[in-house]
Amino acid sequence: MDMETALSSFPSSSSSSSSSSSSSARWMYDVFLSFRGSKIIIATRDVHVLNTHGVDGIYEVKGLNYKDALELFCLKAFKKEHIPNDYLELSKDFLKYAGGVPLALEVWGSFLFGKSTIEWKSGLERLKEYPNAEVLQVLQISFDGLHDIEKEIFLHIA
Repeated sequence: MDMETALSSFPSSSSSSSSSSSSSARWMYDVFLSFRGSKIIIATRDVHVLNTHGVDGIYEVKGLNYKDALELFCLKAFKKEHIPNDYLELSKDFLKYAGGVPLALEVWGSFLFGKSTIEWKSGLERLKEYPNAEVLQVLQISFDGLHDIEKEIFLHIA
């Protein structure tokens, strides 16, 4: 039985409500059709989770390539596209730790903007000890900005 047949078979209490029931059934059918083709996106590092739940297609998101990562980092850390010579090696180290992840590049670049090479070296040492602290802080701020129902949905999905 197709959806149209199923919806048109809803009983109506009287002939006057038949038109109302029919339009209600039509509305429900239209709503049902609007969900066709919807996609559910699952973000995980565990491919086993995807395979266990019979996911149709898996798309692995790649990090930015070196050139794009460097450009993004420079725009955040220096507000320009070029790295001053005394920051070149330090910038390469931060790029290595970011692994092409845009959020990490933006957070660390913004954090380092206007700071001396001594502060950069200190930041790099902190990064080696606590690799994702600043990124997690940005995610926490984003999460805290959600409404309660959005937080519940996010936590349910996560």
